[in-house]
Amino acid sequence: MLKPLIDDVSYIGTTNNTITSVYNQLLECLDNTKPEKRDSFLNYIFTFILLHHKSCESKQFIWQVIKEEFLFEPTYEKLERCVGLLNCMIVEFHRRKWIQHVAWLREHLEVICDAYLGVYELEKMEQNGDI
Repeated sequence: MLKPLIDDVSYIGTTNNTITSVYNQLLECLDNTKPEKRDSFLNYIFTFILLHHKSCESKQFIWQVIKEEFLFEPTYEKLERCVGLLNCMIVEFHRRKWIQHVAWLREHLEVICDAYLGVYELEKMEQNGDI
């Protein structure tokens, strides 16, 4: 099931495959993935896409998946998983010398930390008081 999904990502924007249709295929794969394996599955998919499909559409696809999986109705657990996933990818990309994608990953990690995690933590501090 993974191979057709990965192949479809490379054709986003050039055929009838839209980001949404490929995302729906990913959702089907995720639904069949054990919860404890979900983030490692996403890490594999995102890494493969970044290394083999270098189009802007492919990066848009990754960002859409991140938004849908982690940032829609965010909870602390979702945000923690997302930050952990991106940090692990950054560390792996450095270790394996795939430096060309580190800036993009860091940029999106910073957006998540500032625009989502920071806002979430401020809301919780207002509700519950500071530590």
